[in-house]
Amino acid sequence: MDETKENPEFPNNYPPRKKVPLVVRWWSNFFYGLEKIRFNRLGVNFDRESDGAPLSRDTVKTPKRVFIESMDALDIPRQEVNFMDVGCGKGYCLYLAHRLKLVKAEGGGKLGGVEIDQFYYNACRDNLRKLNVPTDNLFCCDAAELIGELDTYNVFWVFNPFPAEIMRCFAQHLRESLLRKKRKAYMVYCNPLEWQTVEEFGFIKKKVLHIPYNLYYMDVCFYTLP
Repeated sequence: MDETKENPEFPNNYPPRKKVPLVVRWWSNFFYGLEKIRFNRLGVNFDRESDGAPLSRDTVKTPKRVFIESMDALDIPRQEVNFMDVGCGKGYCLYLAHRLKLVKAEGGGKLGGVEIDQFYYNACRDNLRKLNVPTDNLFCCDAAELIGELDTYNVFWVFNPFPAEIMRCFAQHLRESLLRKKRKAYMVYCNPLEWQTVEEFGFIKKKVLHIPYNLYYMDVCFYTLP
């Protein structure tokens, strides 16, 4: 079965029950360990656990494999990608996007992120600077407040960063942006708990991926307007 073409109705009970083979989990943990050694040497911390982190704000680092396979599935040429991480936390996906050369700087591409929490915003900026990733387009604000800035991006990475009421505002503003400035664009929604809210605004799932993550598989939906 071609998993990129199916259009499932997502259950409310997450995560999915199908388990990932042990060998896949072992290799994923091994390579993550190697990467973390490099980060520690540079003084970079993308993990959720950190002194001073506000307990009321929950942020989870996107699994590397999930992000890479999702970006590989994009049908937008890399020289045309303008990437925004909505709820960027400590900046891990922005680092991955830069390392994968997802955005072509020589073509005028933009790499941006928005994070509401000041602590994580500061940590994101610090991490990215240590890794030589541009930080010119980072925003410390509520994603629901972004309006005109959305017009300059066409790939929006969303790893279930906020509840339904904020997702409703963001989806509405993104819809208005796509209608105001016609372009091929995707909301790449990982672990889509608020998928019904997104679809209220006319977004359709063009593609669905099921990517191994720890014990289970993670759903990633590519939403766009018809």
